[in-house]
Amino acid sequence: MYQSALDICSVAFIPDHVNIALTYNNMANIYSDTGDYNLAIDSYLKALTIELKHFSVDHPHLAITYGNLALAYDSQGNYTVAVEYHQKALDIFLKSSTINQQELSTSYFNFGLTLKKMKNFSLALNMYEKALQINLVRLPLDHFEFVVLFNNIGLMHFNLEQYEEALENYKRALNTGIKLLPKDHIYLAQIYDNIGLLCKIVDEEKTAIEYIEKSLEIRLKNLPPNHPSIAKIRNVLDEARKN
Repeated sequence: MYQSALDICSVAFIPDHVNIALTYNNMANIYSDTGDYNLAIDSYLKALTIELKHFSVDHPHLAITYGNLALAYDSQGNYTVAVEYHQKALDIFLKSSTINQQELSTSYFNFGLTLKKMKNFSLALNMYEKALQINLVRLPLDHFEFVVLFNNIGLMHFNLEQYEEALENYKRALNTGIKLLPKDHIYLAQIYDNIGLLCKIVDEEKTAIEYIEKSLEIRLKNLPPNHPSIAKIRNVLDEARKN
C-alpha cells in the first residue's frame, strides 16, 4: 500500500517533497512492526534526509524520526548506534519550546530500555526516574504506565544490588497492576517472578516460593506447557524449595 503511495508521490511531487518523507516514515513503521529492521532503517534514513532539508535541526519532527531509528537499531541489537539516536531525539525534545510531555517521557523510557540491554543500569535508572517524574504530573496514579515504570525501576535497583529499593518499586508495580489487570495477566507473572527472585537472593525462601508459585500458576494458564519460561520458573521454584 505505502509502496504504491510512494510511487504516486514520486510522480506528483519533487523528489525531496515533505510528503515523500511522510510516506517513507509510514513504510518504515510497517517494516518495524513486521520485524524487517534493515528496510525500516533504510526508509527512516530516507525520510530523515528529506526532513533535514525542510525543518530546522531541532524541529520535533526530526526527534520522532531519530527516536524511531533508535528503536529500530535497538531491535537489531546495535545498541551503540541506538544510543546516538536516542540522545539526538532527547536533545531536541528538551530544547523545544512547545515540549510534548508524553513524547519526552517516552524518549526517556526508550532510552532507558536500550541502556538496560547494555547493562548500564545506573544510567538506565536515571532515564526511568525522569520518565516517572513526568508521568507523575501528567497521568493518574492508577495508569498502567506506572506498572511498567515501577517494575523497570525495580529491575535496575535489583541489578545494582539495591534490594530494598528494588522491592519497594516491585510492590508499587504489583499494587497498581492488581488493580488494573486481570489476576492471571502475564505481566503480573513477570512482577511475581521479580519479587520471588529477589526474596530468594536475600534468603527469604518462604516468601520467594509464594511469589514464584503465583507466577507459575499464571504462566500455566497463559502459555503452552512446553514454553521455555515455564521450565525456567519450575527450576527456580525447585531450588527455592530445597533451601
